[in-house]
Amino acid sequence: MWFLFREGVQEFFADNALSRGAAISFYAMTAMGPVFYICATVAGIFLGNREATTHLIYEVRRVVGHDTAATMEAAIQASKLQGGFWPTLFGVIVLVLTAGGVFVEVQSALNAIWKAPEPPFSYWRMIKTWAQSIALVAGLGVLLCCSLIINAAVGAFGHYFHNLFGIGGGIVWLLNFAVSTSLICFLFAAIYRLLPNRALQWGDVITGAVVTTGLILIGEYLIAFYLAETALAHRYGSAGGAMAILIWLYYSVQVFLLGAEITKVWSRRHGSPAARAIAAARYRLDKAL
Repeated sequence: MWFLFREGVQEFFADNALSRGAAISFYAMTAMGPVFYICATVAGIFLGNREATTHLIYEVRRVVGHDTAATMEAAIQASKLQGGFWPTLFGVIVLVLTAGGVFVEVQSALNAIWKAPEPPFSYWRMIKTWAQSIALVAGLGVLLCCSLIINAAVGAFGHYFHNLFGIGGGIVWLLNFAVSTSLICFLFAAIYRLLPNRALQWGDVITGAVVTTGLILIGEYLIAFYLAETALAHRYGSAGGAMAILIWLYYSVQVFLLGAEITKVWSRRHGSPAARAIAAARYRLDKAL
């Protein structure tokens, strides 16, 4: 397992991932409000907008604190569409461009990691790429909906188990943790598999997705501890909330790109035949350069 981290980190720096991650983090900072709004709207179709938004804000608050979560909630509220045809149309265009743009940037970074050739420009391809990005954002809303439903079911099961045997709190926490971790891992695996312009299989991306999920979960606690110790949001007011979100995003994006590099290293050694051939050719090209 050590070789995955060693070669992954080496190629992470060789591909200039730090700079790419900084660009994606800034892009994601501007797109977070619209992305979360679309997620909450999609999940709200089944559960209600208030319930979906409350759950999203709770997850943000758990990582970056109350004040920063309030900043994020204000960004979500600002992304809501206004009444009237033209304001609504303009709002939809802004939402699509902003929310989809961050995933287009992520796709560009993944293509650079895999050295995937950029296809020739065409308006149809551009529209298709943006549509795929918006579909992925909507998929986040579906995952949020599934998470809320499963958490409710687990909570009901834990309550029943507690009444029957007098225990259940630890089991409920463990099941909720397992469910949320599995959903996050599936999301990373789907992005690693679908966004690059390479023919990858689920077996090629699952190892990188698991590593990324583990590092993200560790980072949540480290960032929460850092923000609590430094009182960043209180010290700098509303600007501190934005800084806390940017720190969280920067770490998450860097871990995501490192996971992509680990996925590539794994595919070169243990992936499907097509993925091994692609990764090996890319490795030889890097060595030649």
